Amino acid sequence: MDLIKQRKDVEWTLINKAMKDKKFEELLFKDPYQALKQIGITVPEEFNLKVVREGKGELTLVYPYKTTAGELSELELINAVGGSASNQPGSDRQG
Repeated sequence: MDLIKQRKDVEWTLINKAMKDKKFEELLFKDPYQALKQIGITVPEEFNLKVVREGKGELTLVYPYKTTAGELSELELINAVGGSASNQPGSDRQG
């Protein structure tokens, strides 16, 4: 699975869970590291993890960090330290 799809799957899983579970939504904004851990993904504390809520009429685009040849992306690093971006996403999808 390519890294862009993995990231989108993780985001979809987080959003879907947060929309169904108010306590998880609060945790996602209060402690996103812990929220990710709840879906099976461990993010190193040295990563600057941000969760941003879009407002009505807003669209937030994220331009990813460009890696140099041979350098691992942040998602690859997360996977290398024991998290997995492919073990949970989609497990609670409906339809």
